[in-house]
Amino acid sequence: MKILRLFKTIFSIIILISLLGVLNQNMQPVSIDLFLQKFSNVPLSTVILATLGSGIFIGYVLSISSIMGSKTEARLHRNLNKKLTDEINSLRNISINDENDFVDEDEST
Repeated sequence: MKILRLFKTIFSIIILISLLGVLNQNMQPVSIDLFLQKFSNVPLSTVILATLGSGIFIGYVLSISSIMGSKTEARLHRNLNKKLTDEINSLRNISINDENDFVDEDEST
């Protein structure tokens, strides 16, 4: 487990250094035209970071909603499973009546 954690840390550091290198090379100013507002002379690295950050945030929110839906569905299935298990246990505990209590259709005529 420690080797996996070390690999994850090294991989994260490599990704971070690569991202900083890309951002350092993209410092030229750009203009951004949004629906309601226009920005000019914004560094491209800022635009890249803002886009990356908003993408991560949106992905996080979508995954949270998906996880919450899955947990709700799992809870419903657990409740149904418990209800059916209780029903099976109650049916097992019912005593079997004597054969005299049951009337065949052939004997009643």
